Amino acid sequence: MTEQEAILYFKGRIDSLVNLVGNYYDSDEYKAYMLAVKCIEKCSDKGELRGEDG
Repeated sequence: MTEQEAILYFKGRIDSLVNLVGNYYDSDEYKAYMLAVKCIEKCSDKGELRGEDG
């Protein structure tokens, strides 16, 4: 599987999920996902996920 095929596969999955849920971007799942991503980015910026403080 190439990168392009993988991208198209997941885009198809997301598109079908959006159709299934209706307005996915207003759903709790999407909001929780975005919140988790922000938390992970904050933690990795501080080095907490990599365990840099010893």
